[in-house]
Amino acid sequence: MEVDTKISALLKEVEVLIIKYTGVPVEINYKIHNVFENDPNYLGVKKIIEEEFYVSDLLVKSRSFEYVRARTFFMYWLKHNTNLSLSAIGTKVRKNHATVLYSLRNLNNEFELYPNLKRRYELLAQRINNLTVKTPLL
Repeated sequence: MEVDTKISALLKEVEVLIIKYTGVPVEINYKIHNVFENDPNYLGVKKIIEEEFYVSDLLVKSRSFEYVRARTFFMYWLKHNTNLSLSAIGTKVRKNHATVLYSLRNLNNEFELYPNLKRRYELLAQRINNLTVKTPLL
């Protein structure tokens, strides 16, 4: 069940309880707002990483190596270049905080084992940071 569906179900339950206990008919309207949705830096960072790994959209629900690696690099960059919590990063990549933590730990381990992978990330981060100099992400 997606987050949007869960929220809808919970809000329906709240509406029913309000009507039950107050007798007042209510309708709760809401919209999930993605803060970075229209942020050119966020979209630019995402696009650069997608181009680097030849994936169409790193948010696609896929376990293929290219998508997983792209998401992991994206999470790593967000963790080290923003003030976002693991939970907030997870929201951005449609994963939970535990998945983010697991991915970041694995990537750190791989960086120790494969210096070329670390160098690839550094070059990618440099490219991204050149893009985001004017207005960095939160």
